[in-house]
Amino acid sequence: VAITRRSKMLINDLNDLKEEIEIMKEMTSVVNVITLQRVFTSETVVWQVMEFCNGGELLERISGETDFFEAQASNLMQQILCAVRHMHKKNVGHCNLKPSSIHFKNCEPMK
Repeated sequence: VAITRRSKMLINDLNDLKEEIEIMKEMTSVVNVITLQRVFTSETVVWQVMEFCNGGELLERISGETDFFEAQASNLMQQILCAVRHMHKKNVGHCNLKPSSIHFKNCEPMK
């Protein structure tokens, strides 16, 4: 697992955080979307326990490839767009979709 720690003092709107957590809970059945497993709170901190993805970010992976073929790019885009489509069906938009916010579950070579 991966744990993110967020100070409630630094969050402008706690309602936005609560809404984000509820949205992440709804996304657990969506393929290729990271899973929120648990949430713990105290008076000052919120901890989100997320699925652990140790395969690195998309930007790192593409930069590290000596050969990146059209078929690999097509497969990758298909997976990303499929996840976004499922999110949109639930009326959820990803406001920060960029290569550094896309993570691989493991270090297996891209197909």
